[in-house]
Amino acid sequence: MQKQRINKQKIFDAAKIVAHLDKEPTTTNVREYLAYTGSQTTLHKYLKEWRMKCFQAYQSDNMLEAAPQEITKLQKENDSLTQIIAKMEEHSKIVANEFAKTERKNIELTQKVVQLESQKTLLEKEFIELKKDKEHTNNLYRDLKEEREILLGKMERDKDQLIASLQEELRQTHQKSLEKIQDISYHGHDLLMQEKVKAMNLEEKNKNLSVEMAKLQLELNNTNRIVEPLKTRIKQLEKLIAENITVEQLKEYERKLQSFIFVNNDK
Repeated sequence: MQKQRINKQKIFDAAKIVAHLDKEPTTTNVREYLAYTGSQTTLHKYLKEWRMKCFQAYQSDNMLEAAPQEITKLQKENDSLTQIIAKMEEHSKIVANEFAKTERKNIELTQKVVQLESQKTLLEKEFIELKKDKEHTNNLYRDLKEEREILLGKMERDKDQLIASLQEELRQTHQKSLEKIQDISYHGHDLLMQEKVKAMNLEEKNKNLSVEMAKLQLELNNTNRIVEPLKTRIKQLEKLIAENITVEQLKEYERKLQSFIFVNNDK
């Protein structure tokens, strides 16, 4: 609803009524009577004018009837009232400034309230969205929980079947291992006996070979004893041939050589 415009006459009328109600016609009281319409500056301006008119009317009505002493007294009262009015005007200015600050604060607070209302609306919308998301998340969690329980049950059954299968496989493997060990033990004993016989035969052959080697070594030593003198004689013959020995000497040498070989063979 639009407020009514305040003019000077309305303020004058309101001041008269407030004064007749035994209240001081201050800016606050007059504004309260006018249902808080009109600015502090306008009210202060017209109330000041109204007071001056009231004082002038009072002064003109009583000036003719008053004695000189009374006029002096009234003049003093007028000066005092003028000072009081000046102080009241200063106070009204301060109040007007405070009211203006309050009005600015009210405007700022109103703007903040509007912003907060807008933020509140946004937050309410976000809350509704979050509530929907929460319900969706709860439904999804419930579905996942059911699937997890079903999967765990299946895994439990599969685990029991797998354990039973592994136990059976382990039992069969153990049985086969025992049978294999027994079979290896049986055949291994025969193989061990065969190897022992082979080892004994090899040991006997080794002994025989050692004996043969000893005989051959002895024969080799004897042969070396025979061959060494022959080598010496051959060298001597070569030397004699080189010195052009005669046939008779060579025959004599052969006879000595045969004698020497005969003697050594007897030894």
